[in-house]
Amino acid sequence: MPRVWGAAIVVTLLALAGMRADAQASQLTVSGGLNLPSPATIANYTAGYICAGTLVATVTVITPRPNDPRTDFVYVSTDGPITGGALNKLSDFEWTTNPAGCSATTGWNSLTQVKAFVVQGTGSGNGTVIVNQTIHFRLVLAWATDTGNSTLTMPNVLVTMN
Repeated sequence: MPRVWGAAIVVTLLALAGMRADAQASQLTVSGGLNLPSPATIANYTAGYICAGTLVATVTVITPRPNDPRTDFVYVSTDGPITGGALNKLSDFEWTTNPAGCSATTGWNSLTQVKAFVVQGTGSGNGTVIVNQTIHFRLVLAWATDTGNSTLTMPNVLVTMN
């Protein structure tokens, strides 16, 4: 029986940063989507992964202060472990900013419950885009350890700033 993939993906945004009314603030927006096609194919197992999708994180200055540049940082993490009957572990979910995307051979990082640095940007001025970063996700597959006929619930993916 084919492997069944359940994808419960939540992208969480930390929208505003800044503590005082006169302080600079930035806004994080995330576009794109994540999904695990079902079921994984022989080609996926041969390649060693299944593409889970792409998110684009954009940080824009919304409350500028003249001549005072603002630096923001973008992170990726998850808020919980994998649940379900598959043998995949959390570290089997990977992300990269490599422009080659899912087929990249370098730059992959395991998704963890600890925030991992993705990118930073500095800018000032209302509406200034200081970060525009594409983040690719995949699930690593292995013939020897992944069993068919199992349900997998993917962890929530969190994209945050500062």
